[in-house]
Amino acid sequence: MGCAAGKFNSFSGGACADCGGGTYGDMTGQTTCKPCPDGATCTVVGAKIDALELKPGFWRPNADSEEVIECPAREACRGGANVTDNAACLEGNIGVLCAVCAKAHNRPRPGKPCKTCNGK
Repeated sequence: MGCAAGKFNSFSGGACADCGGGTYGDMTGQTTCKPCPDGATCTVVGAKIDALELKPGFWRPNADSEEVIECPAREACRGGANVTDNAACLEGNIGVLCAVCAKAHNRPRPGKPCKTCNGK
């Protein structure tokens, strides 16, 4: 039987070990751990894909996705642990890559996060 997600076994019959810092395990039975994607941090030993913490300025579509994407308006994406969809966005920013302004918000300049219209 293979190792659980977040662990690996580099040779047949050996004991399972936790994936180390800077790596994660996304499936059972891995013989190696995967390097942490750009835009994420993997500081937890034995990390699984759903525990990847995003750096500020990055977004991913869901907690099981290896795809970590830099946001066009970096300040609009909060980063953090297990943040996906609108929870990953600064208030007033929504949607994919936090690139859409919520109702009653506008983007003052390209590359900047959405702000409340008329200061309200």
